[in-house]
Amino acid sequence: MAKITHKGMWIELKSLDKDAKSKYMLCNIFLFAGALLFGVHLTAVGGLGFEVSEEVSPSPVLVIVRVLSLTFMLIAAWLYKEFYATQDEFLNRYNEFVLSNGAIGFLFVGFLISLLSPYIDYQVTFYEYFIGFALGTIIGGYRFHNKFID
Repeated sequence: MAKITHKGMWIELKSLDKDAKSKYMLCNIFLFAGALLFGVHLTAVGGLGFEVSEEVSPSPVLVIVRVLSLTFMLIAAWLYKEFYATQDEFLNRYNEFVLSNGAIGFLFVGFLISLLSPYIDYQVTFYEYFIGFALGTIIGGYRFHNKFID
């Protein structure tokens, strides 16, 4: 079963069996590719705070980018579900702990920036919410390590 390392930030790949390692690595590859393509989409629609021209967003190339992004993300989710189903209760608890802390980070940072945005003249974009989620998962992993592993 998976060994949680680096103060709750990573799963030691050597601790996984061949099938689980394959699914986990493929999941991360598809997730990364989908995220890169999603970044292209966000740039095209102004989700990063950039001004966009009217003819850029409906481009046929961007339709392909969007379809591929969604497809890669769905494949990554399916692979992670398959990986997750083969793991023990400890990793399942770790996963739930980290993701629930990510959701709290998403809400806390997102709400905070959203509430402050009229006063600091800043438009909140997708990435502020994602940074909140990422910070929440990092804190959750560290808390899990301190509570259950140390």
